[in-house]
Amino acid sequence: YNTEWAYFRAFRSRYQRVPFLLIMGNHDILPADQYKGLDMEIVPVVLQWDDFYFSHEPLIELPPGKINIAGHIHPGCVLKAKARQLLRLPCFYYDDPVFLLPAFGRLTGLCTLSTRNARAFAVSGTSVIDLGSGG
Repeated sequence: YNTEWAYFRAFRSRYQRVPFLLIMGNHDILPADQYKGLDMEIVPVVLQWDDFYFSHEPLIELPPGKINIAGHIHPGCVLKAKARQLLRLPCFYYDDPVFLLPAFGRLTGLCTLSTRNARAFAVSGTSVIDLGSGG
């Protein structure tokens, strides 16, 4: 338990009418009754919805034509300017069939991934910028 848990409990109580679903990940270490006490549905590993498979970590195998939406990796991109300036930003990252969601916390770090055969979408403030692919 920490300050963030208290913030989350307050946030959850503010939006009681909104259904919450938690796909368990490596940071979800509290007893299950703590999450259920906040009226949250718990998914242990994978949630399948039509052609989408939601998971905390990217899945190794996926049926053809399906898309895996995952977190855990914390994808980021580096934007370079002419005068050697660098800007590291969180990004959405799509490398068929995996679509990675960014993390926005200052303590999460960013994993810069190759865009050779992938697409990246940088997040800056309230904007999402399509960086295209490098391939």
